[in-house]
Amino acid sequence: MVSEDRSATLIGFVMAGDFDTNSDNIDVVVDVVHESAAAERAGFDITIAGQATIGLDNRELTQEDREKGESIGVPIALLILIVVLGALAIAAMQLVMAIVSIVVAIGISALVGTFFELSLFVTNIITMIGLAVGIDYSLFVLSRYREERSQGLDRIDAVDRAGSTAGRAVVFSGMTVVLAFIGMLLIPFYIFISIGLGAIFVVLGAMAAAMTLLPSMLILFDRLFAWYLRQA
Repeated sequence: MVSEDRSATLIGFVMAGDFDTNSDNIDVVVDVVHESAAAERAGFDITIAGQATIGLDNRELTQEDREKGESIGVPIALLILIVVLGALAIAAMQLVMAIVSIVVAIGISALVGTFFELSLFVTNIITMIGLAVGIDYSLFVLSRYREERSQGLDRIDAVDRAGSTAGRAVVFSGMTVVLAFIGMLLIPFYIFISIGLGAIFVVLGAMAAAMTLLPSMLILFDRLFAWYLRQA
């Protein structure tokens, strides 16, 4: 189609295959168009638009925003934890818990995404909530562990006591959050369902990490936390 003033031309392009296949292959088409536009010297502007290209742009922007958020959020979180806790090893442990929660949740989301369509923003939600609950839940258990160690209990007994007290609080807190996000699964829009699933996955991951991985790390690396434990 040519405009009335003959200054613009629209060329329809239909890709073979279904929508999912086109979404995966559209970046090749976009690269060809961009290469043609870069090589054009006759004063023409060559652009491409359509549902698949918009989806590609959304994915790229989401990826950029997530990387930017992580590059800013993680160092700031680490700095705050170091200032508050006064020990690099303790602060690093909190971030490890958060990162494990995020990785587990993204892995589960990737698996679920092979059966159900999930929004591009699910990874952003997982990252934001994962940093929050991963650090929060591990601090519950760690604080109780330090308290028990200060009262003279050995590592095993302190971990057992922390798990039966602070660990129980983590479970109740996490299940409350999960139940709250289950309500989002009832909204018939896939973006809300995706946000709800991502939040549920990362909260469950944070709970599991705080109840399993964290106690193991406390026992194995107890000597690294000696200074922190003496502050109790």
